[in-house]
Amino acid sequence: YASESTRLTVDDWLRLFNKYYGLLKDGLLAKNDEMSEDLFPTRFKKNPKAGITYVKCKLCGQEYPEGQGTDGYCNNCLSKRIEYKCKKCGKIMFYTNRDRLIKGKKRYDTCYECKQEGQKVHSVITCKDCGKTFELTNDEYDYYKKNGLHIPCHCKSCIAKRKAGNNQSQTTYTRPHTFAATSSSAAHTPQPRKSLWMRILKWEPLRHIFLTKSVSLDCVYHL
Repeated sequence: YASESTRLTVDDWLRLFNKYYGLLKDGLLAKNDEMSEDLFPTRFKKNPKAGITYVKCKLCGQEYPEGQGTDGYCNNCLSKRIEYKCKKCGKIMFYTNRDRLIKGKKRYDTCYECKQEGQKVHSVITCKDCGKTFELTNDEYDYYKKNGLHIPCHCKSCIAKRKAGNNQSQTTYTRPHTFAATSSSAAHTPQPRKSLWMRILKWEPLRHIFLTKSVSLDCVYHL
């Protein structure tokens, strides 16, 4: 009804509104579809004559016309967001489903202003090994102070050289071989295991007792 020739008159609109009001009052619309009484329905009414293809959203499961979403997600779900605060300044931040699912952005703990402030140079330090200067940012300084660590006094290249030198100085322990290569004729032949009493008799204190008491060793052998 956008053109002048097809536009409805005031009387036509009043007649349609009265008809719609009668359907709402009698409950006929709610009987056919409960969502028809909602002020903001979340479902589209399908028109089979329009030739529209509908796609089911991966999040909410509701159907939406193809072309009104992105990668299988409806615009309504993509616009939803969570609200949280910056860990440094407490500023309100937002993280939408579009950022997470479509753009692949990670959720930052700090706001953009705090991030820029953290990347600024806090101090310039001279390396004790090579004498070159290196920069320490505000985020790095806060990290060392928060974890109770000492402020570094060596640059990253010297630290890497030290680690490489320590790794090279470490020697690998090799277990010495206890048996040399021998021929098959000199192979070890297992001996039969002696009884408990025979092993006891080899212990000198007990052997002395048996001999002084005139105990027959043959009796012990039979035990």
